[in-house]
Amino acid sequence: SLGNPANYVLNSSLDSQTSPELFIKCDPTALAAQFGASSPQRLNCVVDPRLYQVDGVEESLPSPIRNLIQLKLGAINAGEITADGVDVKVGYRWDSDLGRFNLGLDYTFINQYTLANVPGLDNGLLDIGIYNAAGTTGDGNLVRSMPDHKGHVTLNWSRGNHSATAITRFIGEYTDISAKLRFADSNPFVKGLLSETIDSYAALDLQYRYTHNWSNADLGTTVFTVGALDALNSDLPYKETSSLNYDANVFDGRGRRLYVRALWQF
Repeated sequence: SLGNPANYVLNSSLDSQTSPELFIKCDPTALAAQFGASSPQRLNCVVDPRLYQVDGVEESLPSPIRNLIQLKLGAINAGEITADGVDVKVGYRWDSDLGRFNLGLDYTFINQYTLANVPGLDNGLLDIGIYNAAGTTGDGNLVRSMPDHKGHVTLNWSRGNHSATAITRFIGEYTDISAKLRFADSNPFVKGLLSETIDSYAALDLQYRYTHNWSNADLGTTVFTVGALDALNSDLPYKETSSLNYDANVFDGRGRRLYVRALWQF
């Protein structure tokens, strides 16, 4: 287009508000010879913008400034994720003179969460050659932290109007894939804190419930509940970060929380 003088128009003729005629042809070579290559007359002679419109981009044409009106992008599927693992859920219930007991286990193991054919991931997560994110902190963009062992054990007891529950939540250790990258550029103090392993974690939740049946049947029943989340205020596994010093994608930093609740049922 640049080499063909027939493809040029006056820029001033692109403004439909001021020019009575649009897309007026001009000869850049002739204008340069008559007025000079840097003259206003020559610079007003531009390549016809209709010749280089881009598919999917809608612009204000004709216009000397060609404001962007709309950008149309088509969605495509890119990349593959291969994921597999094991979910286990078992339970056992028994009765005794002390009341009824329920013991349950929920456990998840992630064997792999492997990314392939993802644009920009030629060298793996964080460019360190790791494509399976299971059991790692991921890259924080495509994949967040993904401990490969986690679950909880629940023990429930009930007798008459009383019941109680204890839940032990656990998360297995996993790998901080960013630690090795940060080590080379860190000062000696930070180097002493960096670790490629984020330790395992366990927390205990406790709850007690009492169901009160009102003498007036119209009042129904009320379930009074008291409980504690993370009752032992367990220490969070350390992860050297810029602020929190724990993996906020996995752990709740609020520690022990107490609560009271009354549920009135009619």
